[in-house]
Amino acid sequence: MANNEATLQQAIVQILREELDDRGISYRDLEYRTGINTGTLSKILNEKTSLRIEQLDKLCEGIGVDVFAVVKRAKQRTQ
Repeated sequence: MANNEATLQQAIVQILREELDDRGISYRDLEYRTGINTGTLSKILNEKTSLRIEQLDKLCEGIGVDVFAVVKRAKQRTQ
C-alpha cells in the first residue's frame, strides 16, 4: 500500500507541475495565490517533502484546477 500511496503522490505532484508550466505560473505567483512560501512550494513540487491534503487543496485552487480532477488523473496514471 505504501508504494501505491507514494506513486499516487508522485503522479499528483507531476500533474501540478505540468499545470503550472502550462499556465505559466511561477512559484512566486503561486505563493501569492496560496500563502504557501516558495521554499515550501519548492520542497513539495520537487518531492523533497510530503504533500498534505490541505496543501493540495490550496495548490489546486491557486493553479485553477479541480482537486478531484487532479486526483482522478493521478489515479489513472498509477493504474
